[in-house]
Parts: sequence; structure tokens; C-alpha cells
Amino acid sequence: MAAFAAAQMPDNLRLFVADPPGPDAYPIVTFSWILLYKSYSQPEKSEAMRELFRWTLTDGQKYASDLGFIPLPPSVTSPALAALNALAAN
Repeated sequence: MAAFAAAQMPDNLRLFVADPPGPDAYPIVTFSWILLYKSYSQPEKSEAMRELFRWTLTDGQKYASDLGFIPLPPSVTSPALAALNALAAN
């Protein structure tokens, strides 16, 4: 978690943390990436995707450690939630 603590998510959500600073930062870290469409033809599919990934970025974070992951810091989840909220149903 220390490796991501000072990381700032760019607007395009492509964050790479190579050799993070700090004595507690593990030197090799990465994200599990999820790719979503910007829009879906079915409104119910768009809403289901938003709800699923909203949960993973909020309440689901409390299960991260049990599953072998680290919880994401707000500097990562906040921009990801904003992008998720921008999904449109066309």
C-alpha cells in the first residue's frame, strides 16, 4: 500500500509506479486492470457495470486483503469512480 500512497492518478487513469519511493514501498507493484466500454447499447447493462465496479471500488475494498490484494488508496479510487460514473447508456 505504501507504493501507491503518494501516487497521483492521471486523467487517463494509466498509472505506473515503477520503483516507488519510501522504505516501506514494495519495489514491484501493479494494478489489476479492468477495461470497460465508454457506452453500452443497453441501459441495464451500463447500470449493472457501474454498480458492480462501484462496489469493488468502495465496499468491496474491505475484502482486498483476504483475496491477496491491497486496498486501493483514495487517490486511485476517487478518479476511477468519476470515470465509472461517466459511463453512458446509448
